[in-house]
Amino acid sequence: MKVTYHAWISEIIGVSSEEIQIDKETFISDILSTIIERSIKNKNVFERLDKIYIARNDTLIDKNNLKKIAVSNDDTVSFFPAISGG
Repeated sequence: MKVTYHAWISEIIGVSSEEIQIDKETFISDILSTIIERSIKNKNVFERLDKIYIARNDTLIDKNNLKKIAVSNDDTVSFFPAISGG
């Protein structure tokens, strides 16, 4: 599965994308936990989850459903900051 990070998220984590291999039924919440457990930097980034959008295959997901949305090795999960403008 491909994971992409955008803007300040990728700057802090230090990569713009990575591959995560999935061997069993996996949900967005599992992927997020895996990323957070890797480092203090990652934990600090995702403590601001209210300021981060999450998409699976370019479709925004409701963060209240992170434990319900399954992912596979063919999916792309993207994390990007809230966008504002005028």
